[in-house]
Amino acid sequence: MQKTYFEKYNSEAQELFKEIKDVLHNSENPEVKSKASQIPSSLYSDNKKINVVFAGQYSAGKSSLLSILTGKKLAVGGGITTAECQSFDWQGVHVTDTPGIHTQNRPDHDEITYKEISKADLIVFVLTSEGFSSHLAEHFRKLINEKGKGHEMMLVVNKMDRTAGGNTPEQQNVLIKKDIEPVIAPYSVDDMYTTFICTNWYMQAFTPKYEKYQEKLISKSGMQNLIDNLNRFISDKGLLGSMTTSLYETEKILTDIVSSMKTGDVIVDGSIHMLNEKRRILEESKSRIKEKVSMAVRDNSYKVQSWGNEIANKLTSTQKQDETNKMLAEKQAAVDRSTEVLTAEVEKILNLEAKSLQKKVEDLSKTEFARDLQTAMENRIKSLNISDNTRRNLEKASSYMKDIGTRIASMSVGPNAGNGFSSIFKTSTYSGSKLHDAVLTVGHFFGHKFEPWQAVRWTKNIANGSRVLGVVGSVLSVGLQIYNDKQEDKMEAQLAEGRNEIRSCFRDVSNVIDLEYDKATNTWIEKNINPHIKQIDHDIEEINNNIDTANEHYVKLSNLLQRVRKLISNIQTAV
Repeated sequence: MQKTYFEKYNSEAQELFKEIKDVLHNSENPEVKSKASQIPSSLYSDNKKINVVFAGQYSAGKSSLLSILTGKKLAVGGGITTAECQSFDWQGVHVTDTPGIHTQNRPDHDEITYKEISKADLIVFVLTSEGFSSHLAEHFRKLINEKGKGHEMMLVVNKMDRTAGGNTPEQQNVLIKKDIEPVIAPYSVDDMYTTFICTNWYMQAFTPKYEKYQEKLISKSGMQNLIDNLNRFISDKGLLGSMTTSLYETEKILTDIVSSMKTGDVIVDGSIHMLNEKRRILEESKSRIKEKVSMAVRDNSYKVQSWGNEIANKLTSTQKQDETNKMLAEKQAAVDRSTEVLTAEVEKILNLEAKSLQKKVEDLSKTEFARDLQTAMENRIKSLNISDNTRRNLEKASSYMKDIGTRIASMSVGPNAGNGFSSIFKTSTYSGSKLHDAVLTVGHFFGHKFEPWQAVRWTKNIANGSRVLGVVGSVLSVGLQIYNDKQEDKMEAQLAEGRNEIRSCFRDVSNVIDLEYDKATNTWIEKNINPHIKQIDHDIEEINNNIDTANEHYVKLSNLLQRVRKLISNIQTAV
């Protein structure tokens, strides 16, 4: 079974951190040696760990599922086996196993579970193939509506071995139509990353009795689908971002150390220094873009959700239906206008940051250090034993690449100097003009008109995509009828449901906007900034591969630095 992103990347990072610590600890330089204590041991610091809570129906197999995923031995069996929360660290993630929700004879369990759920980044809600009971359905709706946890939840249906059809697509569809869709609406099974499993079959697969059926049982168990959906959820919800903090801290430490070390070759040392300076400028630009866009989106989200609360608070038994519909239509239009304003604001952020980035790179290329490096490169080219025509081409390329001329530097050292110079004319080496063309071409942020209301999955019985208009309209119609029948208590329940529906709808739109802008920002960065960072990493690696030096310590640290950067890139591009 494949690993979760939590396990996969934290395992790789732990191994890498250990290697770095060992190399630093063995350094003869006391200052470098002292840096070993600053290298983390895990992807997550204690105050930034992702918090995953397993909740749901009692005796649904939450503890069994956790035991399979984490390898921890937790109490499992029939009845209420988890009397209180069990928390532990797993691959740098804080995991909590909660008592079952609404066990009726232990109502205190609900309070314990809800307290943990309120702190969760991700909730894995587990129920059995028997579906939602009326009590469990009530609590589930409370989580997705009143508590606003719908976008943080993954739904897992366990014990599929108890169904007539087993864990088959046909049987799953029966459960979806009969027991799941009516409860999770307005969310869909895709929204909830719904997964069907059988922990019993998976555990049986590793017992001597069923050894010959192992592959079949593992496949039927659905556990690999669970891992795939969990990874997709982690990626979609942006939880991968918190995995890179420790790696960036480590990268800075190694960059500072490597930059302070010398190979003895002026061109090599100068080129690596300039490359790292350019890389620092690019990384700082990325961070500023993400921070500024995040602040703008956060302000917009608060505004959108406040509009939903405003309308919900005005929904009373005396409210006329057409008045409520008018308010909803106005706020719906206001959300559309606010996203247009937000798009313009984000595009302004990108343009200003692109111009700032361009200027900083150009200023770096005009420093006295850069000019001296360029002169040294040109002198090195003149000293090479190559034809006049090749020399003229190299000098032309060197002049064009004023900012660094990285490939010339890397190829003009070591025993193979002069070989492969023609490759620089094929690779569009990182240059000011190329940066200008690529980074300043912002275009439209999304490339199409973003319509947040259309991006939300609406319930199938509401026409024209206007969920709130239809739902609240029906609530008011029913409410007025109930009121006329003097059933005020039922009417208030209906109105409360309508208020929750309004708040939930505006929360949904707010979350869709958050995710869309986060995705669009990352796409822009991946297209316009990351390629230059990757090119710099490639050029540094190429320089190091051509260095003929006795400084083994320098080579080890340089290689470790490249591995750290590679892992950061892998995490950021994980899908």
